[in-house]
Amino acid sequence: MKQPANFRDLGGIFTADGRKIKEKKILRSAEPNHLSQEDQRVLLEDYELKTIIDLRSALEREQRPNDELPVVTVTLDVLQEDEKKAAAQQSMLKFAKVQDVHTVMRELYRNFITEAGPQACYRSFIEVFLQQQEGAVLFHCFAGKDRTGMGAAVLLTLLGVTEEGIMADYLMSNVMREEVNKVILAQRLAAGMTAQQGEAFAVAMRVDRTYLEGTFDEAKQQFGSFFNYCTQGLGVTAEEVELLRKKYLD
Repeated sequence: MKQPANFRDLGGIFTADGRKIKEKKILRSAEPNHLSQEDQRVLLEDYELKTIIDLRSALEREQRPNDELPVVTVTLDVLQEDEKKAAAQQSMLKFAKVQDVHTVMRELYRNFITEAGPQACYRSFIEVFLQQQEGAVLFHCFAGKDRTGMGAAVLLTLLGVTEEGIMADYLMSNVMREEVNKVILAQRLAAGMTAQQGEAFAVAMRVDRTYLEGTFDEAKQQFGSFFNYCTQGLGVTAEEVELLRKKYLD
């Protein structure tokens, strides 16, 4: 598949007890728009895509609507309750230095744990996987790296994947987005972005190990572990954990 960007099947990832996530059940990506007919065919026929979870804001969905596909779409605006802060962060990134980007992103990732809005969204996110009866679920945000990365971390944790296994999948976004990020950066520089802004923008379009580590650390401070955040903070019961593992693990 050429599109969507940052697309991957989480099938094949091993859990701590040696089980493996089923293939063609859990998909993640950047926003699925401007897909070729062949890419649409692959998603709908090869992966049997049935549900899309869109983690973007209403403005993002309006400006860059997903392609119309014959699937169920669930919208969960992770940053909705913090739109002013999110807007301020996005504005600052346009003029930031590299270290400013890291500071903003680390705060964003810690907010995933501490803020009520993201907690409610990721609880609903898990609910989709609990209720899914057949086919695949694709979840995405804009670049498929931050809000999507947090969703993957929550789901993989509940399925029993280790933190290092989760980190390996998370960092894969830097590989999967490398070419498209180069194209976007070149367009921004050609449109008048300064070299300093370009350097900061390039960092903002990547993930960094310390971002997700900050999320894990905050969860450990607040709940004792990231798994406890998923169960206590998101209210996922032991029975639901067992159901997820029955549905999605071989």
